[in-house]
Amino acid sequence: MHCRLVAICRLVSCGLLVSLAGCAGLTRQQQQTFRIPAPNSQREYPPGIVDRGSSGGGSAPLGAQSAPTDPATVLRIEPRKTEGQNPQSALPGRTPVESDGPGSGGVGKSPLDLEPPERGAREVPRQTPGEPAAAPETEGGLSLPEVEFEALVPQGELELEASSVEQSAVGQLTTFHVLLRNATPQPAENLKVLCKLGEGLRFPGSEERELEAGVARLEPGETKEWDLSLLGTRKGEHCCRFELLSDDQSRSARRPEQRVCVKFVERQFSLEMMGPRQRPVGTQAEFLVLVRNPGSKTLQDVILRVSSDKAITPQALTEGAHQGNDGVTWDLGSLEPGESRQVQVEFACEREAQRAVVRAEIEAEGVALQAEERVLRIDAATGPLVVELRDQSEPLVVGNRGQLEFSVKNVGLETARRLAVGLKLPRELGVLSARVKRGGTELSTNFSVRDERVEFDLIDELEPDHVLTGVLEVEALDPGRLESWLDVRSSLNRQPATSGEWTLVEPR
Repeated sequence: MHCRLVAICRLVSCGLLVSLAGCAGLTRQQQQTFRIPAPNSQREYPPGIVDRGSSGGGSAPLGAQSAPTDPATVLRIEPRKTEGQNPQSALPGRTPVESDGPGSGGVGKSPLDLEPPERGAREVPRQTPGEPAAAPETEGGLSLPEVEFEALVPQGELELEASSVEQSAVGQLTTFHVLLRNATPQPAENLKVLCKLGEGLRFPGSEERELEAGVARLEPGETKEWDLSLLGTRKGEHCCRFELLSDDQSRSARRPEQRVCVKFVERQFSLEMMGPRQRPVGTQAEFLVLVRNPGSKTLQDVILRVSSDKAITPQALTEGAHQGNDGVTWDLGSLEPGESRQVQVEFACEREAQRAVVRAEIEAEGVALQAEERVLRIDAATGPLVVELRDQSEPLVVGNRGQLEFSVKNVGLETARRLAVGLKLPRELGVLSARVKRGGTELSTNFSVRDERVEFDLIDELEPDHVLTGVLEVEALDPGRLESWLDVRSSLNRQPATSGEWTLVEPR
C-alpha cells in the first residue's frame, strides 16, 4: 500500500512539472519576420486579423495598412505583454494552454490541438497620423503584435556618365569623356558602351555613325573611362548619345543613357591640351596647352586661362602667368596668322579624386571663347612603390635632344628586391644613353632597347623610404604628340607600378 501511494505521488508530481513547462514555453516572446505581399496577392492569413482597409484582392497582415507600398519592406512583429495575463500565447487569437489536472495525467493540450477562433473579420480602428497605435486585444486577453518597419538597403546600378565642353570650334578635335562605374555588389560581364554620333559630328578617319567599346568584366566598385575625340563638321549644336548595353536582362532593361551636346562656332583658334590620365597622390602632373591662330587675320588681346579642381594645385608655371581665384592666366597679346604659343602647368596631386578636371580657355577681342578639358584620376598609393615619369625638355624639335626622368620611391615597410625597370617609348624618340642612381650613388646598370622598349638590368634592392632615379637622353626623330610609359616590378608588388608622360615634338 505504501509503495502504491509513493508511485501515485510521483505520477502527480511529473504531471505538474510537464504542465508548468508547457506554460513557461508559451510565455517566451518570439520575433517573426513577414514580407508584405504585392497588391492582388492571393496569400491567406489566419482569420480574425484581416484589415478591410487594405486594397487589392488579398488580405494583408494586421498593421500593414500603414506600411509603405515598397515590396522590399520587412515587418518585424513582436508580441506585446499585457498586465495580468500570464502565461501569454505566442499565437494571436489563441488561448493559453491549460492543464487538465491530475485526472488526465497532468498533460496539457498541444497548441496544434486547439480549435481556431470563429471566422469573421474584426473591425480594426485606423491609426491617426502622429498618434501611437492602440493595442486592441484578441480573444484570451492577448494584445496584437507591434509592427516595426525596416527598409532593405537598395542595390546599386551600373552608372554611365559622359561630359564635354560647352563650346568648341568647327574642324577642331573635341574630347568627350565617358565613365562607366559598377555600383552593384556583383561583378558585371559582357558590357558594351554604344556611341551614336549626331549630324555634324565625325570620328576622324571613319564614316561610321555608331562607335562601341566593350568591357569583358567590371568588378564591384570598379570604373572604366574613355576619352573620345570627335570633329565638328559645321556650325551649330551637335549631340552625341551614349548608351550602355548588357547581356544581363535585369540590367539591360534600364539601359542607362547620356546625351551630350556641344555648340560649334567658326574656328578662330586651334586649342589643344596634353597631360596624363592618372597619377598617385603625392606626385606631380604636367599639362601642356598649345594655342595657334589658323586664320588669315591677326588676333588681338589674346587671353589664355587654365583652371582646375581643388584636388590639384599649380606649383610650376610658364613665365608670365598670373594666379587668381579663377585659375592661372597668360596675356598673350596678339597672335599673327599661323603663329602658335604654348604654356605648361605642373600640378601637385594632393588628394584622391576620381575626376580632377583641368580646363583651358582661350579668348580674344571679337572672338568667342573656346575651351578644352582633360580629366585626371588621382589614386591613393595602393602599393609599396610610387613611380613617376617626367619630360624635362618640352617641346622638342625634330633633330634635337631631350631628357626623360623617372623616380621610384619605396613607401612600404619592407625592402623591395629584384626591381625590374622598363620604359615603353614611341618610335618617334630614339634612346641615346641612360643612367640610374640609388640615393646619391650611380649604379653600374646596363640597358637594352628592343621593339620600342627600354629594359634595365635587375636592381638588387631598394630599402624603405629610399628613392631610385634615372635619366634617359633621347633624340626627336619625327614630329607628333607622343606618350611614354614607365613600369616597375619588384618582390613587393605583383602588378607593375606605372606612370605615363606626354612629349610634344614639332617639325624643324
